[in-house]
This record gives sequence, C-alpha cells and structure tokens, in this order.
Amino acid sequence: MMVSPLTHAQGDQITVATWSGFYSAAQEAAIFKPFTRESGIGSMIWSQAIAFDSTTFSKSPPRTLCDFFDTQNFPGKRGLYAGAEGTLEIALMADGIPNEDIYDVLRRPSGVERALAKLDTIRPSLVFWRSGEGAEKLLNEGLVSMTTAYAGRFLRPRQGARRPASLLWDRQLWRATFWAIPASSSKLANAQRFISYATDAGRLAELSIRLWFGPARLSGLDAVPQNVRAELPTSRAKFRNALAVDTAFWAEFGPDIEITFQRWRNQ
Repeated sequence: MMVSPLTHAQGDQITVATWSGFYSAAQEAAIFKPFTRESGIGSMIWSQAIAFDSTTFSKSPPRTLCDFFDTQNFPGKRGLYAGAEGTLEIALMADGIPNEDIYDVLRRPSGVERALAKLDTIRPSLVFWRSGEGAEKLLNEGLVSMTTAYAGRFLRPRQGARRPASLLWDRQLWRATFWAIPASSSKLANAQRFISYATDAGRLAELSIRLWFGPARLSGLDAVPQNVRAELPTSRAKFRNALAVDTAFWAEFGPDIEITFQRWRNQ
C-alpha cells in the first residue's frame, strides 16, 4: 500500500528494517538517498510550480518566482492553494529566504507573519483553489493569469483546454510518494517482491511517461526516453533550486499554522 512514510494506515505501525539486506549495495546505490528509508521505499516525485497563461505573457513571460508577486509588470489575478502547506513556503522564498532556511523561519510565529505579509502584497489579486482540478480550471477559464499548480496537470495533454499554459519552474516545491508495508503484514515476502517490481527502473520510467512525475531512482530517470526526461520536474534544469516540502515539519506544526492561515484568509 502506498503511504507517506510519516503516516500509519489505520493506526498500524510501519515495519522497521523491512529492507535490510533485501536490496544489494548496487541496487541501493541506484535509489536516491533521500528515498531509501527503513520504513519505506521512494516511488515517484511530484511537484508544485507556477502555471501561467501563455497568451497573456507571450512577449515577456515570467521567469522567477518573484514575478508571481509582481502584478505591475505581470498583471492579472493569481491562483493560490487555500491551505498553508506549500503556500507559505513560496511566500518566504519570494521574500528572499534561502531554501535551506525556510522551515527554520516558519518554526517561529514571526516567520509565519512574514509569509502572510508577503501574501498581503497581492491580496486583492488572489483567487483560492482547493484541488488540482480547481487550479487548472481557474487558468483555463481566464479567471487568473497565473496560479500555483500541480505541475503534472499541465505537462500531460489537457483535454478541452481553451487557453495555452506554460510552467515556471523557479523554486518549485516537490514531494515524494513511498511504498511501505504494515508491520502486521502476514505476507511480508509477497509485499517485498511486489514493491521490488513496482520500484524497478523500468516500471518507474513507465509511470513517469504516463503521469509526468519524476522517478525517485536515478536508474528510473535514465530509463525515461531523453525527450521526455528533459520535460520532467526532476530534470536538471528544472530541479536545480527546488525545495523539498518538509512533511515532518507540517505534521508537527501544521495544525497550528493552518489555523493562523485560515484566519488570515477569512479576514
């Protein structure tokens, strides 16, 4: 079953040391280090970027995350996720905070206030979305000229799209999906064999082609056709200054921050 490495399905503990000795040293070296854990194996990497109307900005497209907050040179409404996670990070990055300091800043009330103050600079232009489909709809119907969005929705063919869209990759946010096995599983060997198959380089490459997600394995990325690989969120050019969303941070601090964020949003 696919779960976050921090999530216990129905209260069940995730098995520890499931993978000890299961992969050879060469196989483990082929998996991205951040995605090999005692409690799970990384599968796919998906990301949040900025989608913008290609027609509106055909002559001078936005190039940096700061352009999302520049409504003078890049006019129009802005679509924004209606939750704190993934929203406060981009506000702080656009306000000059380095990637490596984002979560240290957000741990303090003053950091949350700073992020909200940055969002206040475009408050009259904000339109909120709650689902990936909602972000796509805002742009497709011309209700916004830019929006934060799940990148895969704009990399895949968009059936019925009325407006062409492009993606701005500067300071994209990324997350990963993991395979994990409940500690109480009575079919551990079968589960291991399945996950070994599911995280095989070829399988990950096939998923990448269909979903436009990046494989959480270097050999999986190498197995993706070169013309597709260059368009994936994890391609070198797009991933160079990406920020990993800290799920541990949001598990600990998220509930309180979300209350503050929703209070701000409803003002």
